[in-house]
Amino acid sequence: MLRILLRHWWTISCRTFDWKRLGVVAYFALCMVFGMWVGLEASGNSLSTLFHHPDSMYYIVPLVVGFSVSEVLMKLFLKHDITGSDDYVNTKPISRRTWNSFLFALNLVDYLNWAVPVLVLILACLGLSLGYALLAFALALLVSMTDGLLITAHHKAQGWIFKLVLWLAWLVYYVFAAVFIALLMPQLSPIWRVMVWGFVTLLLGIGIFIYMCYLPHYADYRQQQHVARRLTSGHLLSMDWKMLMRVKRFRMTILLVSAIFVVQVYLNARGNNDGVYPRGFLDTYLLMPIFFPAIIIGQNLLGVESNFLHGLLTRPFDMESLLRRKLLFFIQLNALLMLVLLPGVFLSYWSLGKLLSSFIFSSGCDLFLLPSCLFSQRLDLNSTSFFNYQGGKMSFHLYGLLMLLPLMFTFALYHFLPSGQLVQAILAVIGVVLLSLSPFVIRRLARYFWTKRHQLVETFNQ
Repeated sequence: MLRILLRHWWTISCRTFDWKRLGVVAYFALCMVFGMWVGLEASGNSLSTLFHHPDSMYYIVPLVVGFSVSEVLMKLFLKHDITGSDDYVNTKPISRRTWNSFLFALNLVDYLNWAVPVLVLILACLGLSLGYALLAFALALLVSMTDGLLITAHHKAQGWIFKLVLWLAWLVYYVFAAVFIALLMPQLSPIWRVMVWGFVTLLLGIGIFIYMCYLPHYADYRQQQHVARRLTSGHLLSMDWKMLMRVKRFRMTILLVSAIFVVQVYLNARGNNDGVYPRGFLDTYLLMPIFFPAIIIGQNLLGVESNFLHGLLTRPFDMESLLRRKLLFFIQLNALLMLVLLPGVFLSYWSLGKLLSSFIFSSGCDLFLLPSCLFSQRLDLNSTSFFNYQGGKMSFHLYGLLMLLPLMFTFALYHFLPSGQLVQAILAVIGVVLLSLSPFVIRRLARYFWTKRHQLVETFNQ
């Protein structure tokens, strides 16, 4: 049966080979090499002298572990495993053991798992002997296969509880790697360093594979209990949060953008940036992590609902309540990001008044996102935002640029007004005024949408 599965996979792969993914992998590999070259040139070294150390194998384990972090992130975006059986496979008497062996075989032949080891082999050949270079390649290949099994198990796991176990194991692995490099590695010989770390990686890979074997590879609907509930406003609001967690195009973008902005805000507040940025820039930057995630979703407000909007229009559909629910969802998203920034108040990075005024102003500016319901386009619910331009017409991007006007207005206030408290009061008042105008604006938008609903629905699917 394993031979049938492999033959079936080979036939499908030959017909649907993704050349774009191969180009992205090559692009990531070039970025790794270029980043390493820039770092070495900045430190006064060259790429050929990377391994010219009194102990020539000193950098092998740190190099492989460092590449592994970016490799896991790359595979998380690009590695799409066949973790569930299709209709053809379900017609065959295939056991769970055979299916797990098939998943393991796919990791062995996936070129994503061979890209970084080949890169390590090329780099190792520049400064090491052939035997040491092959040993570095073997370690990199073992680490890469383990990372591949981690991503496969992540895709196979159903539910965040099962996925959390995998990522906690991954975190413990890198914590142990830091301890090993700092304390244990200087005490071992070059060969034993690679052998010991290879043994630790092998144990992790075996553990991940055993854990993956006990995960079901199909949905057993007989174990699910369906409970009928009445759709209230609370349930409708929870649908937006479910959309954020389930739609890949929004989930990864919101998480990455929020993490980047939050970390950057904390780093800017902690560092001494006097004279580096214009006056008022850092105060305005506090608005970015609070307001920008709502812009990402709001610039295509009905992108998800457009997939089933024809069905909604055949029912007693209230556009006004939908827009009101969207505005409340954006305010909740702003509040969540504000709570992430709240520890900065206790660390004296920014005042509570500045944080609250930014939140109130962002909540009021969320009202400007609602008119995008008039020119939204349908989004693919299963595709990611990585190299994906589906639904991205000119009005989509222009409206996103217009949402930067509140940020420019805030920067102008902080730059030209002498008092920060005065700016905070102005922002809070503007936010309250915009929120008080929201019922009138939502009512007018809902009426216009309903009068043009047939024309708008046809443009949504273009």
